Amino acid sequence: MTSVIISPNGSTEVATTSEVVAESLARQESNAPRRALSSRVYLPALSIVAVAVILIAIGVTSRWGEPVSPRR
Repeated sequence: MTSVIISPNGSTEVATTSEVVAESLARQESNAPRRALSSRVYLPALSIVAVAVILIAIGVTSRWGEPVSPRR
């Protein structure tokens, strides 16, 4: 089975499936450091969002920020 790959400069070349798979695996291996970094960034970023949601929920339930009605 063959696949046609069109390069950015417009030329075409015929590549076998094994060549396409090998290129895909090489690209995945070259992206490994970036994936490792992104997985280390997601947890802190999402924890900041989680803390913000918790603080907003606490503020809403305690009615923080609403004006105090004057006593009579």
